Amino acid sequence: MIVPNLESRFSLAAEGFCSCIPELKWEILAGYVLFDHSDAGNANGSNGASAMANFKQEVKLSDKEELLLLEVLNAAVKLSLSNVSSEKSKKLTKAQRVAEQDSLETGGRHLAILIPRLLNKFGDIPEAASAILKLEHVLSPENQDATAYSNLLEDIKKQFQSHIKPRVLEEASRALLHARSGDTEEAAQGKVSSLAEDAVDKITALAKGRRLDVRGSLEETTWRY
Repeated sequence: MIVPNLESRFSLAAEGFCSCIPELKWEILAGYVLFDHSDAGNANGSNGASAMANFKQEVKLSDKEELLLLEVLNAAVKLSLSNVSSEKSKKLTKAQRVAEQDSLETGGRHLAILIPRLLNKFGDIPEAASAILKLEHVLSPENQDATAYSNLLEDIKKQFQSHIKPRVLEEASRALLHARSGDTEEAAQGKVSSLAEDAVDKITALAKGRRLDVRGSLEETTWRY
């Protein structure tokens, strides 16, 4: 069942304890899931090297654990980078509010750089891709570096083109729509226009030499293209 804006039970549960566990800060979680464990199985060599290899093997995440941790990452990002609530803002001095806003903007720009790296590592897995694409929703497009954000939108467009799972397409669509604000509207609109042109080109290629007004005129190998 696909429900718009539905949070997973894992991310909802994680919101309850992220603020209580220092290791669940989003920067730490992002670094952990991006860590390369490819040499974790090599336990040969000196005692020191063997001990390190054993340690890496113990902390290596399974595929299921990676997906779960990406959901927890969503919760941590949401709690850390969402705008300061009006209730909390009342308790801050002007200088504290400015510092808090600067911290949010810096964190947002850092996240915009990390999302493409996460997609590069996990983007082939639909469940992981949809969880990573959700991270864009907390960004403030108007506060992003233009080049980095344009690269992020290009990666989001690629996810839209390479998946057929409704959840991935939904999150990619929401991310592109969210980006259409302020100075980033033109860049986001360019990606949307590019997707539309690509779809038209594919339909044109499928229709070449065929009568689309006749039901069932396409062979199975064609409509599975």
